[in-house]
Amino acid sequence: MSCQNFASTSEGTLAYGVQVACGTPTTALKELRFVSETLNLTAATTQSNEIRPNRNVSDLVRTSTSVGGDISVEFSYEVYDDFMQALLQSSVALDGAGTEIKNGVTKKYFTIEKNTPDASGTNYFTQFTDMQVGGMTMTIAQGAIVTGSFTMLGSENPVNSTTSLDGTGYTAAPTFPVYNSLANVSAVLIDGTTAGNVESVNFTVTNNLREQRAIGNVAPAGVASGQFVVTGSVSIYFASNALYTKFINDTSFSLEVTIDDLTNVGNGNQYTFRFPKCKFGTVTKNITGNNADVLLQGDFQAILDGTLAGTMGVESLDAA
Repeated sequence: MSCQNFASTSEGTLAYGVQVACGTPTTALKELRFVSETLNLTAATTQSNEIRPNRNVSDLVRTSTSVGGDISVEFSYEVYDDFMQALLQSSVALDGAGTEIKNGVTKKYFTIEKNTPDASGTNYFTQFTDMQVGGMTMTIAQGAIVTGSFTMLGSENPVNSTTSLDGTGYTAAPTFPVYNSLANVSAVLIDGTTAGNVESVNFTVTNNLREQRAIGNVAPAGVASGQFVVTGSVSIYFASNALYTKFINDTSFSLEVTIDDLTNVGNGNQYTFRFPKCKFGTVTKNITGNNADVLLQGDFQAILDGTLAGTMGVESLDAA
């Protein structure tokens, strides 16, 4: 039997570059740290209903294609700054100096290259262009790494190649450590006050991107943005009725989460995610049985805050 040169997931890579505009792929690519990905072309087909005396199906017609998928990550400093700016559609970049960016209407496009080399060292690239960030999730749970994902959507079918778009080699990704929930969550504040002993907090952000279909285009003719929507949940060891009262009275509140990688004696590299106006959709505090803790668990949605003139703000701060 001859040796087989199958591809291994542990040797796959992703790289990306920021495009100057839609329709203008970039060849300057940077390594992307990731856990898994589902970037692919998908196709819809329609079976012919033509009647044939031999009972065979005469054709299977491709009627549309879509390009997109998720990139799952473990969050670390600077690695996903371009994606977070694109998520917010902010005209301002994260600068490491504490400048807060907020959600806006400035689109950002990416070229993404996936490589699945075989065991012989032959590279098999799939190249995606005009990709947009449709959404992001972040999960902070006790005893775990801070994880999440970015949802990507494009309007151009990918291209396969054995040659990278970047002929000079990828720029290396930042090497800062991943954030964890044990030491790296420096603050969870509700209305500016420590939220107590938090078991978990997570949020989901979506731009509600939609494909625009037109006659003569198998791929989408365009990709449009919809409402900017932020939802999430918090789980806190119950110690007072304060948050439950906010739910009963339909009172809005602010939520702020800061993560710090502790790479310096002072402050490490930090992100602060701020949702200045939120409302609970549901809140529970149940007695579930013997030998268990009472948890206050709430689902919330962030909404427009007049002072921020937005729904969500993010800032980065370099270690000092």
